[in-house]
Order: sequence, then C-alpha cells, then structure tokens
Amino acid sequence: MSAKDYLRQARRLQERIDQLDEARSHVRPGSSAQISNQIDRELVKLEALRAEILEVVSQISNNTLATLLIAYYVNGKTWEETAEAMHYSREHVVRELHPKALAAAETILRRCHKIS
Repeated sequence: MSAKDYLRQARRLQERIDQLDEARSHVRPGSSAQISNQIDRELVKLEALRAEILEVVSQISNNTLATLLIAYYVNGKTWEETAEAMHYSREHVVRELHPKALAAAETILRRCHKIS
C-alpha cells in the first residue's frame, strides 16, 4: 500500500459514515438492538481509522504539507477547494505541494510500519 492509498481511506470514511447514519435512521424503534449495536461498532472503527490517519499527518513538521493532506484527504475537499483555502493555485497544490506531502507521509508511514 502506498502513502496515497493509505490516505485515500480517509476520503472514503465520510461516505461510509453517512451511509451508516442513514442505515440507523431506517432501524425501526423496538426492532433488534443488534443492528444499532453493529452500526455503532462500525462507526467506532471508522473513527479510529480517521484518528490514526490524523496522527500520521500530525507528525509532518511542514504545516503547509500537513494542512494540504488534512484538507484533501481527511476533510474531503476538492483540489480547487484545497488550493483556495490555502491561497495557492490548483496547479501549484497538485504538481508541487501534493507530491512533497505524499513523500513526507510515506516517510512517516514506513517508519511506523504502516506501509511497506
């Protein structure tokens, strides 16, 4: 797994969380508590993964690179939204900063043995 693949997990988390919340809304009152408990367990696992990803990103000393990774991967912003929030052009973010941010994340992930 690459650093990019590892971080992409965070982008998909919110979609899963939203779907689990919707599934919870379809559980009828008085029906099996097993379904609600399973949804709760899944949500806890997803939040733990998000926390793990944030812990990795927090170890990046360059604030600009860490901010980029949080905006795009954790918060799910588009490249345009990320660039605008950071006051850079989209091209600069995608071509210059993103590769540097991935390299920084990869160094940390290798050191933590989260990727090979």
